[in-house]
Amino acid sequence: MSIEKIEYNGEQLPLATIAKKEGLIDITLARYYKRTGDIYIAVKMCRQNSRGKVEKIEYKGELLAISVIAQKENIGIETLTNSYKKIGNIYEAVKSCKERAESRKERTKQKEGKKIEYKNQRLELREIAKIEGLDAGNLRRCFDSTKHIYKAIFMAKHKMRKSQTVHVAGATLDLYDLSLLIGVKYSVLNNLLNQAITISQIKEMYPCENAGENIKLPNRETLLEYCVKNKLNFTFMYRAINTYGKTIKEATTAFKEGQQTIPASWVYYKYNPEFDRLGITAIHTTAIVHNLMSKQISLEEDLEVRILRKNAKRNGISEEWGEALYSILETRKIIGDEFQRHICLNENEVQFLDECLAELKPQGSTNQNETMPKEEDIIHE
Repeated sequence: MSIEKIEYNGEQLPLATIAKKEGLIDITLARYYKRTGDIYIAVKMCRQNSRGKVEKIEYKGELLAISVIAQKENIGIETLTNSYKKIGNIYEAVKSCKERAESRKERTKQKEGKKIEYKNQRLELREIAKIEGLDAGNLRRCFDSTKHIYKAIFMAKHKMRKSQTVHVAGATLDLYDLSLLIGVKYSVLNNLLNQAITISQIKEMYPCENAGENIKLPNRETLLEYCVKNKLNFTFMYRAINTYGKTIKEATTAFKEGQQTIPASWVYYKYNPEFDRLGITAIHTTAIVHNLMSKQISLEEDLEVRILRKNAKRNGISEEWGEALYSILETRKIIGDEFQRHICLNENEVQFLDECLAELKPQGSTNQNETMPKEEDIIHE
């Protein structure tokens, strides 16, 4: 392909040669020439708009403007200019620019490699967190634990919901309070609420005789109304009456006398026969009793958590993910097998669930003894 030549000062010259002769940038001269159609006017306009004489640098046997060198080496003019000013050697400046460009390309490649397939898109974790309304750091920790985006999202939402509160009948309840009020297992309630199922709908699905709202006082007040009026802790009062068989007066007196946790004497009186039956030694009994007092949970709940954690550790699963995973099975009992069906389990997770199911009898019985695990199933901390 022949290069167009232009008559300039009695010679037929390529535009690049004219620019070189006049110390101008060829692409700038070409732009003005295309605009005016007159090489002499184009040269004049170039000079008028030039910041001064173009510095020529010896590069590979030629004296070239830095813009020309940048063009030849496929480097940005400003990038090469700044690098040359800093280094003072055009060859080192070119090398530095190319190395930085390669480094940027590699970082981009690595970044692309870190993107995750999510709903038919390749997205970064922070983008997925934004879509799902989650904290990016929390989602990252869950993803590092599960190595699976859908599992990580489920786990992150399971964790996030635990810190939320609801307002019922003038009281602010955390999720555990709410689970006692309506009689739905804490972890299951968490999942149902994350499915945007309302409290009214949950109560219809999961009617429970032991629900806190079913406890009526002599004046027809509900337990929650009584707690709000008298500034009492609902969970403490529920446990005192429903779990430990105390009267409303005994429970109120104990709380107002400074018992912010369940008294140890109540726990030992209620559960000592079970500790003996299960063969739990004194040191382990102390740890369990401490949990029942401070967390105000039932023995059944404490032993279940211990079994889940034991099996999770044995199968190389994080304790948090193990508890969340087990809650999926329990939730499916209420709303069907479609719940979280897109979560595919690996071999360790299947084994973990099988072991838990073998050790834990079906939940939901009102008879505490019927849901107790066997002696050899207890995990001692």
